[in-house]
Amino acid sequence: MSSTATAPKHRAAHKQPRRNFWNRKYSVILLILVIAALAVWPTYRFMHRKETLVLDQQMTQVVSGVDNVYAQGTRLVKEDSGVVVSGSERQLGQYPLYAAKGKQRMVLPASYEVVFPLDDSKLARVNYFTEIFRRDNAYFAQANGKEAALGNAFLFDGENTYVFLEKTTLMWRNGQAELGPMSYVTVGYGQDMIYYDATSGDSKKINSAGEVKALLNNDVTVHLDTDTLERRGQQQLLYGDPSKLALLQ
Repeated sequence: MSSTATAPKHRAAHKQPRRNFWNRKYSVILLILVIAALAVWPTYRFMHRKETLVLDQQMTQVVSGVDNVYAQGTRLVKEDSGVVVSGSERQLGQYPLYAAKGKQRMVLPASYEVVFPLDDSKLARVNYFTEIFRRDNAYFAQANGKEAALGNAFLFDGENTYVFLEKTTLMWRNGQAELGPMSYVTVGYGQDMIYYDATSGDSKKINSAGEVKALLNNDVTVHLDTDTLERRGQQQLLYGDPSKLALLQ
């Protein structure tokens, strides 16, 4: 009777080391996974880090005649769909954000092509969050601590919107307007046009504007309805994808 009762205890004693072996094995696997996760996490965060810009002063974006005011400290975030205001789903689109009148400063919420109309071979790109400003009667672009001169350039988003840094005469089928520096013009489908005069603060929409052109001070004509540049009787189609251009240096 006594030998029969001790047999199960003898078999159980042989199973304990095997159980400890599996416990140690899974502990090692878990430790390896934790180490691997910690090693990958900084790279993952870097790859998924979102670019942001915090406005250092109040700025205004004029959209179809409506002033959208963003207070100092507003955080802008670059998402896959475009630049948005942090904490909301409001997308800023392509229209510039302007500082107070008289400061001649703006921030771009989208990438733009930089067109140098007097130099056929010179095209470049400025990215979203680029600051455009006037200093000593000249215009400059600044981003990531780097600054570049814009000379006689104007900006084009590759689709419908132009930003003219110098005074511009805008002409359409039944009218014209004199635009001050840093004004923008959009010509959409059906040749509907919206323009904003950054000097006067006026914004107007013209339906079925027909042929739309901007006369620059250097005898250059920009045909906004066909996205072509005319100089000395020669026309040049503007490039349609700023993202493919090299950054302005």
